Parts: sequence; structure tokens; C-alpha cells
Amino acid sequence: MGRRVVVTGLGTVNPLGNSVKDSWARIRAGENGIGPLTRFDAADYPCRIAGELKDFAPEKVMESKDAR
Repeated sequence: MGRRVVVTGLGTVNPLGNSVKDSWARIRAGENGIGPLTRFDAADYPCRIAGELKDFAPEKVMESKDAR
């Protein structure tokens, strides 16, 4: 017998946005979230591009204890 799944909400945090609305708008506009690494110096790595989260504040979506 198959497993049952219940979807109780929709949320996302990804390189295109920190909400469903923002992410979907950027997807529809044909944007992507891939770009040069900015959060650390990647000069010693063979790959210098990634999908980084932008303007994400974990304290807004979880307790600070869990965010650490």
C-alpha cells in the first residue's frame, strides 16, 4: 500500500527568493539563482559559482537556538 502525504502549507527558501511569491515571480521572469560566490573567498576552489541564499534571516522563520 502506498504512503499517504498531507500537504499543510507551502514555503521555500532558495537562491531565487525567500518566499513562494518571490521565487515564483523570478521563475516566471526566467531568472536563475546561480552566480559568483560572494560569501567567502573561493579563489582556491575549482568552482566559483553557486546558488547562494540572499537576504535570508533564519531568526524570522525559526527560533534563534535552532538557527545557530
